[in-house]
Amino acid sequence: MILFSLALPMRLLLLLILVLTSCGLKNSNIETPESFKIKRHEAIEKHFEEEMMRVGKTYESQAFSQTQILKPSSYKVLDSLYMVKVNNEKIKKNDLDLEDEILLARKLAQSDTNKVIYVENHFFSVEDGDTVNFYQALIDVSSTLEIQEINLFESLEIPQKLKEFYLIYFFEESFINKGFYAEPKELAFFTYMKSGLEKTSAFERQAIVIQTLELMKLANENSTFQFNDLIRILTRMNFHGKSYAEINEEFSEIVGDVTLNDKGEECISSYQLNYAYAEDLSDGTFIQHEYKIFLDRWLRIVKIEKLTL
Repeated sequence: MILFSLALPMRLLLLLILVLTSCGLKNSNIETPESFKIKRHEAIEKHFEEEMMRVGKTYESQAFSQTQILKPSSYKVLDSLYMVKVNNEKIKKNDLDLEDEILLARKLAQSDTNKVIYVENHFFSVEDGDTVNFYQALIDVSSTLEIQEINLFESLEIPQKLKEFYLIYFFEESFINKGFYAEPKELAFFTYMKSGLEKTSAFERQAIVIQTLELMKLANENSTFQFNDLIRILTRMNFHGKSYAEINEEFSEIVGDVTLNDKGEECISSYQLNYAYAEDLSDGTFIQHEYKIFLDRWLRIVKIEKLTL
């Protein structure tokens, strides 16, 4: 997620300060947009922290994105007039009629019962035992820091053990060298693994994301994000867990099935390979096993066929 900060042109900011001053506020009490944004975020964090404490869960703020400001029409008129005044000042033009319009518009805005609403985009997590839920929400905050409405638009439940990797996944950081920016190949990995998720159900999307996090964990443990390496590791683990016993295994070439996506571009839709290993019967003899493994585009094993030797 890309985080943004609000910024006003300096001239417009000075004009707004003058408006606030004319409303009876002292210069020492004037609040900057940045400090008010911090207060809004703190109000939201306090609200969720208290709500989660009541139900015995742990809330953690992760990030805020760009703020959307919803203004009544009277405020929009005032803003547009101030912008005209700012442009006039650039060319040293003095417009007395404009000053009268601003004065009238200011009175209308002050008397407007509809007030400015700040819509904050918040990313946060809630821990509950062995699981953690990640949420994204649009939160309406009033100019008096009251939480007016909360709209959750994204949620995901994952095992607690994968929390660190989900944050890496969300912010698209390096999962090979944690704490650093992602390399181009890692960014390509994120693009590939996230593409197509919008067409899946919420249940399926959650399963795919968890699979992706498991892959990132394997990639970190084995210092590789090459798909062929990961497919071999996944195949071996499917049959032998994390055992490193000598099994005389053999992998065939990994074949990717290519199809066309909605844009007419070629993309890999599935993978397949043959896998063989020798089973030690403890009496000095071995049995040879061979299977054909099928994986989907997200490297989930979807089918295994035993081959006749």
